[in-house]
Amino acid sequence: MFTPDTSISEFIPLSTHVSPTVLKTTGGDFLMVWHLGGLPFVGRDEWEIEHRHNTFNRMLQTLRAPDFANLAFWVHDVRRKRRINDRSKFGQEFNQSMSDAYFESLSSQKIMQNELYLTMIYRPVVTGKRLVEKSTNLAQLQSEQEQCISKIQELAGNLEAVLKDYSPYRLGMYEASNGVVFSEALEFFGYLLNRIDEPVPVLSAPVNNYLPVSRHMFSDKTGDFIINTPNGVNHFGAILNIKEYTDGTYPGILNGLKYLDFDYVVTHSFSPIGRQDALKVLDRTKGMMISSGDKAVSQIVELDQA
Repeated sequence: MFTPDTSISEFIPLSTHVSPTVLKTTGGDFLMVWHLGGLPFVGRDEWEIEHRHNTFNRMLQTLRAPDFANLAFWVHDVRRKRRINDRSKFGQEFNQSMSDAYFESLSSQKIMQNELYLTMIYRPVVTGKRLVEKSTNLAQLQSEQEQCISKIQELAGNLEAVLKDYSPYRLGMYEASNGVVFSEALEFFGYLLNRIDEPVPVLSAPVNNYLPVSRHMFSDKTGDFIINTPNGVNHFGAILNIKEYTDGTYPGILNGLKYLDFDYVVTHSFSPIGRQDALKVLDRTKGMMISSGDKAVSQIVELDQA
């Protein structure tokens, strides 16, 4: 007897658009997505790259909503073959026509592109406090949601001020010539999920019910997978996890991947953490290593130094 595939909707935390640039998750969190123009690193001085890296880190240390635990970030480095989507605008007609002609010639063929996306997640209620009694008053729920939207947009303004050199562009909703409203953010998530680069409409149904359209098959042990698109194309891939970095890391440690001749998605996720909370984590880790008889003395010393 044929057994249908298990629906993956329950594993997709996206719920709906609550504003043109803000999405709400099934867990009650709010998120925004940016496309970053990036920073050319070939031929650039190392001190400048290090300076920009430190500036970004200091920015993360200042973002609280109201605590560090209320925020999380996802970074996606996407390399894929696609046509160039140019948004360049010039005041002079000659410059605009030359730019349009140049990018039109490039768009006649698909070329490898590197794209950076940053997702900021705002958690009004952090894990561990979600069991607090929730209101059933519709007006109050609407008011709380509007406050959350206002808060994440305020955070977005602070974020964009620091990232201005990286040409941040908010992914949002847009209306096509036929009147249908589409979402750039859902188009991005749809590519990650379905391996299809196409517009995604904004529907009244929950996002996790209509966004997945491809079939996913995963290996039990090797991390290999197949994504079967609706038009019957199979995309083969593998999931690789970077378990540990080297003792010394530096900005651009993975830049060598940007020259490879195949598609990939590199994903990083992180949450800012307060100084006192970080010290507690380090002390707890050190205590666990000592109590378990771990003989990695150098690592214990490094924890003390941290």
